Amino acid sequence: MELEELYKKYGVLTDGLQRRYVINVMDRPYDLDFATPFELSILVPKEWENDSSSPNKYIQKNFIHRAWTRILEELVLYLLEKVPKSKEELIAFRTDWSKAAVFGDYKMFANVIPLREDLYLSINYTSTHFMWIIGDLIRFFGLEYGFVVVHKTPEVEPREIKEELGRVRREEFKNYLMSKYQKSEESANKIINNIGSLNKVLGKMGTTYNDFFLFDDSTALSNFKSRLLLDYRKYTTWNDHQLETAQRYLDYITNFYTKLKKEAKDKLDNLGLCIAENKNN
Repeated sequence: MELEELYKKYGVLTDGLQRRYVINVMDRPYDLDFATPFELSILVPKEWENDSSSPNKYIQKNFIHRAWTRILEELVLYLLEKVPKSKEELIAFRTDWSKAAVFGDYKMFANVIPLREDLYLSINYTSTHFMWIIGDLIRFFGLEYGFVVVHKTPEVEPREIKEELGRVRREEFKNYLMSKYQKSEESANKIINNIGSLNKVLGKMGTTYNDFFLFDDSTALSNFKSRLLLDYRKYTTWNDHQLETAQRYLDYITNFYTKLKKEAKDKLDNLGLCIAENKNN
């Protein structure tokens, strides 16, 4: 399957470098450990936002943060303002998958945040369970739709995407080496094969990335490159010549990602999911 088809299949938004996944929080996905949020969007009655100009019954409300705790806190405070519930109703609320208290009138867990003097919200969740509780709370307050944009590390991305993206990136990198550095095809292929060996070293540095061709953030790549060259003795037994060669290859791939970043057309800093349009059509 072509890469663009795979992106469509798995709900990936991309600018050519960054990859962000659009997830329906009502579906309770199981594969979101280590996912980092960018934006939560829900559909609310337009009266909630005093928007009389919209011809639609529902409008989109967005919560933009890079931390699950902040998104959950702002969502709950917003819903409590729009749909007031008694303390008794809130404390009695349970999910069918946890049965644990979500709200309490005391600090029932170590990981809680105060919503007001007599009400606390549990934040004792993994990334996956943050998604689940968000969906459950949306239902609890009478709403039906919620989508979140997240970043997944390659470790937990779909295998199909990693395999096809790796193939595409290697081909693009080969062409880049031949064009930018006038490498022969044979020489370019040799460099790519040797970067495959560097991937083994990268894999020893942590679980976030284990393939130089799967980065979606040029800053993250630069940080890994700096760590690797500074602390290479922790991960490998390179001699001086091997270190020099590795540094040259890493410079090639860093410059390649700089090129990809410059070519990215549509930045994804403030994504609109258009779920209101889908709901009202």
